[in-house]
Amino acid sequence: MKCIQDAGLILNAKKCLFGATKIKVLGHVVSQGEVRPDPHNIEAVSRFPTPKSIRDIRSFLGLCSYYRRFIPQFCHKAQPLQGLLKNNSKFVWGPEQETSFQKLFLFTILY
Repeated sequence: MKCIQDAGLILNAKKCLFGATKIKVLGHVVSQGEVRPDPHNIEAVSRFPTPKSIRDIRSFLGLCSYYRRFIPQFCHKAQPLQGLLKNNSKFVWGPEQETSFQKLFLFTILY
């Protein structure tokens, strides 16, 4: 507290939390030196329906990309879906896209 006072800073008591062992910060839960995805945000991925359009693909990849650091080889798993976003690509949902969707879906909700 002395360092804060010496720096001339003022704290808002309503926004401060002291002695907490677990906090939510920017969509993540931080506790005891560990950073994990916020379960509330992961729930949004678990409720996401199978994409039916390019817009759905963008939304799903946006949700998953936020947590890409927790998904091993994210770019490889997402590649079939990202291929649908290339210019002049038609929306064709095939087995590769379904597999990609399922892998990202499972890795995200199981983390």
